[in-house]
Amino acid sequence: MWSGPEGDPGVVSFGKTSSVFCLFRMEREQDNVRLYVYNPYNDGHFWIDSRDTGPVDVVETRPGQQPPNQNCAGAIYDPSRPAVATSTPLTPPTPTAPPITDLRLGQPLVLALYYPWYDLSAWEGGKTADQPAEPYLSSDPATAAQHVAWAREAGIDVLVSAWFGPRDNNPTEANFKQLLTAAQRGGTRAALLLETDSDEFFPNRDALVRALRHALDMHANHPAYLRVDGRPVIMVWNPKSAFGADGQRVNAKNAAAVRAWTSLLDEVDPQRRALWMAEGDFFDLLTVFDGIFPYSIAWSPNPANQLASYGQTVRSRATALGERKVWAATAMPGYDDTRIHGRAGTFAVAREDGAYYERTFTGAINSRPDWVVITSFNEWLEGTQIEPAKTYGRRYLDLTRTLVDRFKRSAAGP
Repeated sequence: MWSGPEGDPGVVSFGKTSSVFCLFRMEREQDNVRLYVYNPYNDGHFWIDSRDTGPVDVVETRPGQQPPNQNCAGAIYDPSRPAVATSTPLTPPTPTAPPITDLRLGQPLVLALYYPWYDLSAWEGGKTADQPAEPYLSSDPATAAQHVAWAREAGIDVLVSAWFGPRDNNPTEANFKQLLTAAQRGGTRAALLLETDSDEFFPNRDALVRALRHALDMHANHPAYLRVDGRPVIMVWNPKSAFGADGQRVNAKNAAAVRAWTSLLDEVDPQRRALWMAEGDFFDLLTVFDGIFPYSIAWSPNPANQLASYGQTVRSRATALGERKVWAATAMPGYDDTRIHGRAGTFAVAREDGAYYERTFTGAINSRPDWVVITSFNEWLEGTQIEPAKTYGRRYLDLTRTLVDRFKRSAAGP
């Protein structure tokens, strides 16, 4: 244990930890060879050498002070969190599921995009076309547990959480950690959707590099993080907005965007130990990325034909490149962003009491995908959610179960 990072003047050693100091929580990114950590046993902070640490299973995080004489392996206590729940309790989560098995490329997967940034004000003032069956806080651990339980019931394999990186410990970072814990207990998986175009959290290339390294070094090592053939899967929203070598955002579907991502991945993942998925329809990115998924097909007058075209393009590019590329087709229950203030070009696509969802999901299946991505589990502001709502109850969860089973039967062949 040390009083500061390596090389700082005046740093002193506190000696070695004893057996009771068994588990620490990283508070900052690694500084040279040392980690700044929180000690849950005495509610203090210090530095430790990274070479003396190793990965451990995530343990429960509980609010309040650590009880006296309790070994910290039992649970992590967070004095900054109140011991009293701050939102209406949701349905208790399902019991812990069996251990997560390994996944291989070629296994059909169903992923649902997940949004972890709601507070109680989100459900006020008509901001959404519908309301959840029970208002919730994304920061409440009970929320993550319930969402994982619902996803598992619906046959969803992975919740892919929107993420702004570790900067300022923003809610997407803290809440993703909770989602990973809930996914591990629930026998499912979680993954990251990098919100690349955020000027607030990714103001420059260095911030984006730091976030990608954090994702690979921290989250990707969690036992519940989605790994395929041993490779953690990282999905990238709006990849054309990446920073080029000149430090400027590209914001165009052109060769500069391809060069930007080649440079980024050469820096943060030179051995390509992760499986990188690009959002959108800029297929030139397949020279850098391992696959493509569209966020939305609600804009298309014929989603099934659009998905079939996308799928064929991915397969053709893969053949030309001589590499396996992942095609992840998108299914949506509807769309309505007309309540988002200040957004240009808003529109709505009716749900048709589930008929639109069934058509898009069937179109996704018929495009011969490796995976299906549901947009979304809970994007209420754009009206694409499938979690329980006041108007339709559990209808879309139950329909998802039916459609997922159909997809997995079709992938298994006759």
